[in-house]
Order: sequence, then structure tokens, then C-alpha cells
Amino acid sequence: MNEKQLAEKTKRFIAKIDGSDPLEKKVEAAWNKVAEANGWVVRKFKSVHNGVPDRIYFRDGVCFMIEYKRRGKQPTAQQAKEHEILRGKGGMRVYVVDHIDAKAAEVIFL
Repeated sequence: MNEKQLAEKTKRFIAKIDGSDPLEKKVEAAWNKVAEANGWVVRKFKSVHNGVPDRIYFRDGVCFMIEYKRRGKQPTAQQAKEHEILRGKGGMRVYVVDHIDAKAAEVIFL
């Protein structure tokens, strides 16, 4: 490993520790906390199909799904394809969230 690679790896490690680059599960947990506090039913979505979004949310006849990622990460090709199927033929709203933002979460989960 050269010096540049080592410096980048060290930077990523420090970001994980100080919370400026939270893991996907921490992003997901933070958004779910806001959703539940606002009366949403939150369920982990599992399917025999690969690439489905992580969570599904229900309240007052509204339903949507969220795929959680680490900051700056994008859905895999398989996930993107599944999201488009759900959005198109399924008519489902599917969002991708890659950060912890309490204000944005409160707007979505009002």
C-alpha cells in the first residue's frame, strides 16, 4: 500500500469513528426513529428477489420504500433495476437515502 492509499484509508477510518461518515445501518436507524416517532409503521422488506429496497413504510393509506446507503454510495445495478421495476409497473415510490438528516426525515415522515 502506497502513502496515498494509506492516507485515504486512514481518512475513511477516522470518518467512521467521528460519525461524519456513518455506516448504512446507522443512517437507516436514524431515519426509522423519526418515522416511528411520527406514527409510521416501519418494516424490513425481504423478498425472494434480490435488489429490493431495505425498508417499507405505511401510514394513513400511504406506502413507500427506502433504500439506505452510506454517504455518496449509489444502488448497485441490480438494485437500480429493481427500483425501476417497482416505480414503473408497481407504481411504488422508492427513495435512496445516503445521509442522516433529521430535518429532511421530519419532512418526509410528517
